[in-house]
Amino acid sequence: MNEHDVALARELAQFLEELGATKPVALDVSDNSSFANCLVLAGAESQAQLRGYYRRVHEEIEQRGLQARGSAKRSDESGWLIVDLATVIVHLMLREQREFYDLERLWYDAQRLHPPPEA
Repeated sequence: MNEHDVALARELAQFLEELGATKPVALDVSDNSSFANCLVLAGAESQAQLRGYYRRVHEEIEQRGLQARGSAKRSDESGWLIVDLATVIVHLMLREQREFYDLERLWYDAQRLHPPPEA
């Protein structure tokens, strides 16, 4: 587990929570993934919110001196925007897409970083 990636994923999930994103989750997938160490998942209720969260995440990572790889952005009409930071990937999804693809279920065995697991 890369502590820098874990911290970044937690902080981005918290940032999205503060913005009002729906149920932000950060997962450590490093034990079961060859493409990333952490995933951040968050929902939006409208296309406008989705684009706004996407823009704000980009602003936040730029303030941290980071840059997303390529243009890891799906069509606005897809309801799913991705910010690819190589080892941390942020998935911003409309509620319908998030429920349909259910990435939390797909990564059920990943360690939850945010919100902290219930004691």
